[in-house]
Amino acid sequence: MNTLLVVLKEANQRMLCRMELERAGYRVVEAGGEEETLEAVRANRLDLVILDTHLGPYTQGATGLSTLREIQEIDDTLPVVVYTADSLFENDYTFCQADAYVFKSSNLDPLLHVVSSLLSRKEGTLV
Repeated sequence: MNTLLVVLKEANQRMLCRMELERAGYRVVEAGGEEETLEAVRANRLDLVILDTHLGPYTQGATGLSTLREIQEIDDTLPVVVYTADSLFENDYTFCQADAYVFKSSNLDPLLHVVSSLLSRKEGTLV
């Protein structure tokens, strides 16, 4: 069973995402901020990270951008899906380092499809 880390600031969004991913057969670990995320990356054997671009107030400096860089420093082979409602980050070069970019929606099918595709590619199988 693949283990996914869902990093979303809003607890309700994390819960919905976790429920849908678990229904699809994944084990899910949750985090709401940068420190929690980095601890989870270090402590778990993860197969993929779903990362929001907004993790807290900008004044604290913890954004999905900084967290993406930190994740890649810990494990540069870990696939990361940027999952956001903010189109401004689409053109940020840092997010080009992510493996995929999915816009948030009440329909999680696009996210599930991307997760399945990336995990299949990682495992060397076709979707």
